[in-house]
Parts: sequence; C-alpha cells; structure tokens
Amino acid sequence: MNRIPLDFVGRVVNLLLYNDYYKVDCDDVDPRERHVSAISGLSRPWPQFVTSLQDCHLYVSDNNVYSIHTMKSEHRNYHVTVCLSEVDILTWNRSRHVVAELSFGGATHCKCYPTCRRPLSPEVFRNLRNILRMNQRPVSVLYRYYEDRHGANLHQLLPSIRGIGLLEVWTSLRNSVPRLLQIPVNFFSITCCHGEDAWLVAHMVEAMKKGLLRGWQRRSAPIVHHEEQEKMFGSIMDLHSELPPKYFWYDRKMLFRDIKSKLQLVHEKWTPFLVPGYHSTHCDTKLLRYIC
Repeated sequence: MNRIPLDFVGRVVNLLLYNDYYKVDCDDVDPRERHVSAISGLSRPWPQFVTSLQDCHLYVSDNNVYSIHTMKSEHRNYHVTVCLSEVDILTWNRSRHVVAELSFGGATHCKCYPTCRRPLSPEVFRNLRNILRMNQRPVSVLYRYYEDRHGANLHQLLPSIRGIGLLEVWTSLRNSVPRLLQIPVNFFSITCCHGEDAWLVAHMVEAMKKGLLRGWQRRSAPIVHHEEQEKMFGSIMDLHSELPPKYFWYDRKMLFRDIKSKLQLVHEKWTPFLVPGYHSTHCDTKLLRYIC
C-alpha cells in the first residue's frame, strides 16, 4: 500500500465518491454515503481522501459574470444544489477543491448574492479553463435557459471538459448539444418540445454507438415519429441484444405496433438475466429513461 502514489489514491477515491444521484430511486441510502462507509473501513492512506475535497459549483451568466461556491446537494433523489461559501479563483487549490457542477443561467441559492458575482475577463476564462482541465472528477453541466443565450461562454470552456457526469439541458440548445455529446457523458437529462426529435435522436444514437453516452432520460414530449422511435429503441435493442440494460423505462402506449412487438421479443430474452435490485425495467411510465 505504501508504494501506491498518493495522487493516484486520491483520484481513485474521488471517482468512487462521484455521486450518481440519478440512480437513487428506491434506496434510502445516498450512494456517496455507501462509498464513504466502505472506504473508511480500509487501511491508510485511503480514508484520508474521503473528505479531502470540497465540491464546488461554478456559475457562468450571460451577463458575463461568474461565481464559485462550495456546495451541497439538498435532496437525495432530485438535483437540488445549495451554494455555501464563496471560493476565490486566485486561491483555488485542486488538492482541496473540485468542480462538481458547472451551470449556465438560472439562479444560484447563496447568502452572499450579489457580492459573489465577479466579472468575466480573458484572464478569468484562462483560469477557469485550467481549473476544468485539471478537475479530478466528471463535472455536471447544467444549462438552465430555454434558448442559446451564452453559447460563446459555453464553447470557450468546452475544450477543457474531459468528462461530464450529468448533462442537463433543454433541446433549444441546438448549437451546443452536438458538441457536448462528443465528450464522454455519464447521464443526459433532456427536456424536449414537440417537433425536435430528428436532430436530437440522431446525435444521441451516434454517441451511444461510440460509447460516449452511458444513460439518458427524456422529459416532456414523447418521441412521436416512427423513424425516430425506430432509431432510438432500435439502438437500445442492438446494444442489448443478449443482456438487459440496467434501467429501461418507457411508455408502451406511445410506441408504434411494430416497435412494440420487437421490444416484447427482446424483453423475453432479457427476463432470465434480470436481477432484482440491480435491473429496473418499466413499460408503463411517462418518463423515458435508459442506463446502459
């Protein structure tokens, strides 16, 4: 154990502590708590890294201001973030801080507003890019505007992001979603409007085939066109022709008859391999969700 570089130990523990919040639907125990208790029982130097990093929230506004705060997740099952104390970009230390979330637009819940809003400048962008480039954990990217209001800011930071934990956007972000899906994404949460199927499904299917997109959920409008249904559900059936995905929720009442029949046959092949508590398949839910 003493021969293992501490930097490597830290990176492993930080990745294990990555909070897959979206997986918690039936379990009362936060996944981070499960990992903490498991790692705390190991011999040194593993436990010292369990609480070594502070999760931070980076906010970027279309008014060319930004803020960085330490943060905590307020709810175990839903994505609610509370910002705590402000972090000065000049005192950023990657051995003590990690960017857990990068949000564009919306409101940050903090007691120091508006004094925590700092002006963006070319020098600040360079510092932010360096911070993201050296980040020790996948960062969640949240875009909370209904239109592409600050694509320039997003595109300046994109090259520095090597992995995305949660990607949460509206489909109105047409110019940015294709580029975001070229980065490895753990989970993609999309809010859709009617008539926006074709371009989105094409990019999602391509990312799944390349192994860049591990899971997704789609809110609001269902996939109503036959061609897009065939592409999306067909890609899932191709990827899981033998073994079932971990999560697969959909509304069979919204499917075309031929696609419904194909899914029924695939479900019959999956049945012997379904493990209660590990796999979750529902065909009567309004939420369209898939995790590899």
